[in-house]
Amino acid sequence: SGTLTTLMTFVFLNPTGSLQNLALDSIMNPSVLRRTEGQGVLWLLFVHLDRLTLPAELADKRLQIRVRYGSSGVYQEKFSPKIRSSPMSQTEEETMRTGSVVQLHSLEQASHLNGMVGLVEAWDSSRNRWNIRLPEGQVKAVQLSNLRVMGASVADLGAMIAFRWDTELPSMITIDLVKLGVVDTTVASV
Repeated sequence: SGTLTTLMTFVFLNPTGSLQNLALDSIMNPSVLRRTEGQGVLWLLFVHLDRLTLPAELADKRLQIRVRYGSSGVYQEKFSPKIRSSPMSQTEEETMRTGSVVQLHSLEQASHLNGMVGLVEAWDSSRNRWNIRLPEGQVKAVQLSNLRVMGASVADLGAMIAFRWDTELPSMITIDLVKLGVVDTTVASV
């Protein structure tokens, strides 16, 4: 398992030339789309690809991220720069940060959660615990001593990909992790 830190932002340039940000749910609202159609508005989708945490078998590999906007054979496709993953340093393995994949262990009060894998959401300084999102969606506050950072390698992408929003395309984003080689192989897709 691994994680990819991403941020998707939708921006439109209105006829006066000023930029406006909208949340995804308001962009997908048909009344918002109808109001802006034919007004010279240019909708843009920005996908920021940041840091990729990977399992040990993907250490020291050439990788690339493919982002597709659309589906069913009708889509726009863009690629991140090609990068090489590297093993995590001992310091990085011990460093907890937002977006890290962790495994819960040595819990006494909630022992049924031992062995579960979750995603670090934030540090709660008032409780001195990390907020961890578990696979079922619930968030648990867990002490650092009960967390083990997963992943043995990292890849820093630092890429920004922009798409021109098209209301004719299905509103679907697919992100693929591609291992580069003689034959490129998709190793993960979301």
